[in-house]
Amino acid sequence: MLALSQMSMKTKTTVARCAAVLALASWICFIELYIYLDHTRPHKIDVAVGRIYSLNNHGSIAYLTRSEHTFLYAFAYVAGALVVVAAVFHNASKATNAERFGK
Repeated sequence: MLALSQMSMKTKTTVARCAAVLALASWICFIELYIYLDHTRPHKIDVAVGRIYSLNNHGSIAYLTRSEHTFLYAFAYVAGALVVVAAVFHNASKATNAERFGK
């Protein structure tokens, strides 16, 4: 695999932009799924079914199963990780650009 320092500036910029777009898409999916689950899941705890994870949307509390809760927050974690990737590649492309013009 190519090291970050061996990539061209165009590649770094492309990776940074793709990661940023995917982060935004993942965050939008998280928000939409959050609203969907709040409107469609029961608002009473049901231990027998496993609906014990609360989802508080401004006082409207819905209860999720473990798999629903994990699926929902996976989008948020993926968005956060992609923001970090985008920032690293963006800074690397700026450093490459500065080195190129500094010579």
